[in-house]
Amino acid sequence: MKKVELILAPTDFSENAHKAAVYAVGLALQLGAKVNILTVNSKSYIRQAIKEGLLDVDATDEILQKRTLELTQKRLAEFVRHCSCEGVEIETSIRTGDAGVEINHHATEISADLIVLGNYGIGGVRNILFGSAAEKVIRKSPCPVVLIHPHASGADS
Repeated sequence: MKKVELILAPTDFSENAHKAAVYAVGLALQLGAKVNILTVNSKSYIRQAIKEGLLDVDATDEILQKRTLELTQKRLAEFVRHCSCEGVEIETSIRTGDAGVEINHHATEISADLIVLGNYGIGGVRNILFGSAAEKVIRKSPCPVVLIHPHASGADS
């Protein structure tokens, strides 16, 4: 069995993703591994800007793209601060595209040994079985995947 040296913990900033990241950090601490926390922005930064209230009359496409990236960076930094990461080396990454596809591409690029993710996040009820991103990751992952159910005991401590 290959030693786990790098754990990928994707996030959509949901409560379940937070539980999965905390689990990934705890596992990394036990194994002496690093953690890469990844979030994937939608290709439609305009849709994201509207949803986040970043749109105004004078905003150009470039400004909206910059604002959505800045917001994502801020959320990612805040997310990491709340993961109890003491003693674990954490890196963060932001990609753009389809979450399931980008998570697997990123796992391959960084040579992740394990992916730990929530089985559903902000997609909520429509994706309650696995979550569309989680399902894509499981089907095509280049490494083992640990799914954290939102009600799993021990995943948030």
